[in-house]
Formats: sequence, structure tokens, C-alpha cells
Amino acid sequence: MNWEAAGAIGEIIGASAVVLSVIYLYFQIKKQTEESRLAATRELSAQTMELMSVLLANPELVTRYGKSVQMYEDLPNEERLWAAMLFQRMFRIIEQQLMHSKNSHVEEVYFESVEKTIQEMLSFPGVQQWWEKSNYMFSEMLREYVQPQLEIAKEKGYNSSFKIK
Repeated sequence: MNWEAAGAIGEIIGASAVVLSVIYLYFQIKKQTEESRLAATRELSAQTMELMSVLLANPELVTRYGKSVQMYEDLPNEERLWAAMLFQRMFRIIEQQLMHSKNSHVEEVYFESVEKTIQEMLSFPGVQQWWEKSNYMFSEMLREYVQPQLEIAKEKGYNSSFKIK
């Protein structure tokens, strides 16, 4: 074997090593992306669950929430302020969820379930009243997302387990 043949074999081995390294990196990046997506999904879910836990820990807050989602504008000032802050917090979480979804940072199936919750929330008269007066505080991305969801919710109507009989 001459030096040219040995050099050619060396180049083939080197090129093969580079190709294998690129393939390995591809799978590592893909796995890391999936893990990041799951971590973001867990974090957003945890924020939602934390908010729900705070409400559920206090029966008075559950009652306040029930009134707020039904008749926001008719609430006394203090309760309306509480409801406005709660709704703002909820919609900030939704805004984050939407941003992560649009950038493919969360699992699609998670955001699909979030959308159903958003449509349910937007069917509440009190939430609609609050949104009409407060939507300017949110990003254009969220406003553009919520508007068609709001139309769907209005068309569907208010038929929730939260409804006062």
C-alpha cells in the first residue's frame, strides 16, 4: 500500500467520523429540545395549578371567584379590584402559554387542553366584561388570539357549572 492509498483511507475514516458526529449531535439536540418542551409545559402547568390551589384553599375565594366570573361589573369596588387582579394573573399565564405554544416550546396536546379552558373562561359574562375594559394591557399577540376565541365562546353561550341558578 502506498502513501496515497493510506491517505485516502484516512480521509474516508475522518469523513465518516464527522458524519457520525453530526448524526449524534442531531439526536442529542432533538432529545434536548423535547426535554425543554416538557420542562416548559410542566412549568406553565405548575403556574396554573398554583393559582387554582390558592383559590381552592379558601372557600371564601371560591365564592368570590364564582361571583366574579358571572357579574364582574356589578361587584362592589373591593371585590371588582380583586377579580381584576385575578383575571389579569390568569391572562398573563395564558399569554405565556400562547407565546410558548407559538414558538413550539410546549407540548401541543397541552395547549389544546388549555384552549378549551380559555374558551370556557371566555364564556363567563364577568370575564367578558373585564376583558372588554382591560385587554389593552396585554400583548397584541394575546388580543389577536383571544378575539376569535371570544366570538366562539359567545356563540357557544354561557353554560357552566359556575352558573348561579
